Amino acid sequence: MTPRSSAPELERHEPTTSVVARAFTILSAFDCDRRELGISELARLTGLPKSTTHRMASDLVGCGVLVAIGSRYRLGLRLFELGTRWIPANLKELYDPYLRDLSCLTKGTVHGALLEGVDIVYLERITSHDWKGPRTRIGSRRPAYCTALGKAMLAYSPDAVVDRVIASGLRPRAPRTIVCAATLCRELATIRSAGVAFDRQEFQSGVECVAAPILGERQAAISAVSVSVPAGSEDLEALARSVKRTADTIATIIRSSPSNYAVASRLGRAGSWHGRFTQ
Repeated sequence: MTPRSSAPELERHEPTTSVVARAFTILSAFDCDRRELGISELARLTGLPKSTTHRMASDLVGCGVLVAIGSRYRLGLRLFELGTRWIPANLKELYDPYLRDLSCLTKGTVHGALLEGVDIVYLERITSHDWKGPRTRIGSRRPAYCTALGKAMLAYSPDAVVDRVIASGLRPRAPRTIVCAATLCRELATIRSAGVAFDRQEFQSGVECVAAPILGERQAAISAVSVSVPAGSEDLEALARSVKRTADTIATIIRSSPSNYAVASRLGRAGSWHGRFTQ
């Protein structure tokens, strides 16, 4: 019988995961509800040994992507600096005026988003003075299958992307969430015909949303824009016309510029990361 190794757990488990993957796991443990974490909490959330977690957290502090506050840690400013470089400035400047016009026109909360894996990721959020809107923030994730933005992009995505979303599980997020794959596929077909998608309290009770995709060549979704309003407060069909007009305008401008189109198309490809919204 081979004797049991006397090596510490750190040495037995470390080689199975790359240093980069472990560092990203630590950074991903922070979210809106967990903005400050200690080593024990980080080790529990990541599944890494405490000694590894402590050593890597110290290295990440040295890189500026974590900040030490006593014995606890927060995400560092360096991450924000890097994140702002992800969307080219010219594309952000192109989107923003139209999204702000849409917010002023509708008095709702306007979002722009991309499809990443099985989730959407918010790129922009503009609120009105009248209503602060749903609980979202730039950079946060929501499931694609129960959000208007997600469904707007899924309707114009390859079948493999839709299959991946369905395979990941259609969990109920609110009483009206679509949890049947056949029902979802029928709705995506309707969205392709209409050019707009609706979320009628499917993710959050009390909130309704209308979204339209920003389409590139061959009717492929690059991204999407939406307006969220309190449930029952607005004519969603009327909102849909404004949202679609905004999305079509942005799409036309992007397609007219080869450089903008090349960048937007790369950003708008559904990502290969298979993580998902977990809250």
